[in-house]
Amino acid sequence: MSARPPETRAPAPSAATRVGVFAAIWSLAILLGRFVGFVRETVIGRTLGVSAQADVYFTAFTIPDFFNYLLAGGALSLTFIPIFGRHLAEGREDRGWDSFSDIANFLLLVGLPLTLAVGWAMPHLGPRVAGGFDEDQLALLTRLTRIILPGQVFILLGALLQATLQARDRHVVPALAPSAYTLFIIAFGLALHRRLGAEGFAWGVLAGAAIGSFGVPLVACWRAGMRWKLRLRLGNPDFRRYLLLSLPIMVGQSIVAVDPWLWKWQGSFLDEGAVSWLNYAKTLRDVPSGVFGLAAGAAAYPTLVRLTSEGRHAESHELLIRAAKLTLLLAFLSQALLTVLGEDAIRLVWGFSNPRFGPADVRGAADCLSLFALALGAWSLHPLLARGFYAAGNTWTPTIIGTGVTLAVIPLYVVLRTTAGAPGLALASSLALACYIVPLYLWLRRRARAAAGPATPLPGFRGFLLRSVGVLLLTTGGAFALHSALSRALPADSPAAVLARLVLVGAATVPLFLGACRLAGIEEARALTDRARGVVRRLGARWSRRRG
Repeated sequence: MSARPPETRAPAPSAATRVGVFAAIWSLAILLGRFVGFVRETVIGRTLGVSAQADVYFTAFTIPDFFNYLLAGGALSLTFIPIFGRHLAEGREDRGWDSFSDIANFLLLVGLPLTLAVGWAMPHLGPRVAGGFDEDQLALLTRLTRIILPGQVFILLGALLQATLQARDRHVVPALAPSAYTLFIIAFGLALHRRLGAEGFAWGVLAGAAIGSFGVPLVACWRAGMRWKLRLRLGNPDFRRYLLLSLPIMVGQSIVAVDPWLWKWQGSFLDEGAVSWLNYAKTLRDVPSGVFGLAAGAAAYPTLVRLTSEGRHAESHELLIRAAKLTLLLAFLSQALLTVLGEDAIRLVWGFSNPRFGPADVRGAADCLSLFALALGAWSLHPLLARGFYAAGNTWTPTIIGTGVTLAVIPLYVVLRTTAGAPGLALASSLALACYIVPLYLWLRRRARAAAGPATPLPGFRGFLLRSVGVLLLTTGGAFALHSALSRALPADSPAAVLARLVLVGAATVPLFLGACRLAGIEEARALTDRARGVVRRLGARWSRRRG
């Protein structure tokens, strides 16, 4: 009898392949989330429109968002994934759940009393948040904030649950949780807005946080063997590490988080509807920045943690820069489209047959969008670059840089609000993000150079950036010329004409952008083209098999 051949295994996927798979999951999920979020803003625009009530609703998130930021909610996944992942790698999952329990119970002990205290103090905090609102608006602001605020406790605990799933490389539930949260806002808003107005959407926020952000990940973790113990051990080294990593985020005020607070605060001093203009414009800007930047950051982060912990700093930096280049290319393509097609998109979504969103509101929101889009590349890159620091356990540097930028640019928001109104606040936002992203990248590269050693080559970014900006300008000019020609042929007097213009200009801009990238010698564009072709071929093959 012949000897049994040795068992062979398929080769393990490389880091880049794993990141590609996870990036696909996050890209699709975040694209879905942005689409659902866009539907939410469409519903709000069609029900509340540009009004004093809409201004108050958007402003009602300021204190809850600050509450979340104060407890480092946005960084919970970033700080806890390495902790839980290390215990999994050592085969000590029980210790991971012990640390989870300590941190989760700490958040409950701090979050619940703080929620009650802030809710009680809202009549005194409202004038500090929106000093330009009248008494009726401030009363509504207090009521809406008290409804929304408890949802932050669910969001905090949900972020911790989602981190345990990501540490296991289970990305589907964490990626889809935001969409579930948003669907509740839409459902409650549609069901209750006629009777409760903006308050109906606020109740949707609370339900979405409790069920979508917390409930769904809780079930997924319970099925994965969750062991949540009702105890708090302050001496747990992982708990101390969580506090150490989260402390700079808690005490710092990075411009990424503070930016919407600043323009809502300053927008309250402008005419009715200014905050709404800015919020609707931000909604459109956030679609591409979320899909590209957040997806790349979320997908690359576990791999960056592993490479950094293994001392493979050059590989980690190379992975980060490669992801940053692809992200920036997609952001620049989106910037060209938003700059040229923004007003048409706003008119199509909110303007037609909507007495609450008139032609002046369309133009105002479009002006804000074009200025917001100037920093689309910065908004897309910051989640990725920040994770380069977090992967090494360094949360102080990005927070210190972000806080310094915040203190420096606050007068900019005031000056541009007084001189240029709502568009001035959008411009201030873009300038502030540019001031943040440049030192963040330079410091990150300096750290990578020190860790990898002077003899180790690191990929560059300057030449790529200059060529990409040239491509952006060329593409924007070409798209604008085509849009002008089509505007004469297809006047904006019907939704069909506007939709046709959006489709035609968009369809022509993508190959124009890719062709300009080829002419500029940007090799990363070839990767985008090859991936797009691969997706089309796979979809075509699946379609053929189904028909066969």
